[in-house]
Amino acid sequence: MSNGSEDIKKYLETLGVHGLPIQENATLTESIETTLAEDNSDVAYELEDIKDQIKGLLDEALSIIRPGMGEGGMARDRAESYWYAHIVMALDSDHGYMGGSMTTMQDTADEIRHNDGDDDEFGDNEHGTDF
Repeated sequence: MSNGSEDIKKYLETLGVHGLPIQENATLTESIETTLAEDNSDVAYELEDIKDQIKGLLDEALSIIRPGMGEGGMARDRAESYWYAHIVMALDSDHGYMGGSMTTMQDTADEIRHNDGDDDEFGDNEHGTDF
């Protein structure tokens, strides 16, 4: 590391920031931006993993409700039409239902991954709307 990089690292440690990789010949801002972009990507992938786990658990929950169960034998139909549909539509747009969520979990992952800091509070989502 150059002398400037060492100074940046020491300064950050006095602020309680440890382990931030300081790139050779990079400014503090460039180093922080690189680290934040990597952290954003990790968060986005983790959200997508959780989303996939939720989808799997939803399918499992629906599969244990056999046709004919519940009042009038309609428990599975009601589940598919109400709570299952609401949860699936909140995760992403990969479902067979009409409509969807204003912002899905996938939208959030995409926003975190691709945020360049120039977006307004409300940006484009997968449904093509801009608010």
